[in-house]
Amino acid sequence: MENQNEERPKLGILVLVCAFAGTLGLHRKMLGYPKWWLHIIATCCCLVPGLIWAAIDQWRMIFGSLKYHDGTDIKI
Repeated sequence: MENQNEERPKLGILVLVCAFAGTLGLHRKMLGYPKWWLHIIATCCCLVPGLIWAAIDQWRMIFGSLKYHDGTDIKI
């Protein structure tokens, strides 16, 4: 079980990482998703799906529907 007191990345950092490295899925790794690497495999052939996926994730982070892997909200 992970330590609940560990420092988690805040919304601003996650949005910036998603904006600049969203096609690599690094924001998903920072959120703690165990299969974040599937993002890379799914978009390795073409850049456009990765950009769309990252834009959707960024939109979801800003409006609060994307959460950490354990279901907790992203802190501002």
